[in-house]
Amino acid sequence: MQTLRIFVSSPADVSFERARAKQVVEKLGIEFAGRVKLEPYFWEYEPMRATDRFNWKDNIPLTSEFDIVVCILWSRLGSLLGDTFLRADGSRYPSGTVYEMEVARESYLRKKAPDLLVFRKTEELSLPLENKELREQKLQQFEAL
Repeated sequence: MQTLRIFVSSPADVSFERARAKQVVEKLGIEFAGRVKLEPYFWEYEPMRATDRFNWKDNIPLTSEFDIVVCILWSRLGSLLGDTFLRADGSRYPSGTVYEMEVARESYLRKKAPDLLVFRKTEELSLPLENKELREQKLQQFEAL
């Protein structure tokens, strides 16, 4: 039986959509049971070393090792990664989501895997009116996206 490994990547602003993606993968797993085994990866359900930082290289698997990478975006790119995540040119990735997408894309260009699917929530972005600093941070994230 074939196993399809699925990596779901997204920043925290799409937690509802991320939960729905989990439900979809579970339903598909039931529908195709006996023919294909779906093996989803959601970092929030994985053990993380307490001695490492959250966004440490050993805590995030390479998306190039998966069959499918699903990226869900809305209003932000996500959190800045630790300094162990560098591009070939030495520059830092702006977020974990960008790192996961770029690694998957580079792998696809080399070996035609994984498939990279990007979904974007189109709901209007709401901004705090009273907190100027938070409003500007949200706008910077949105512009970076």
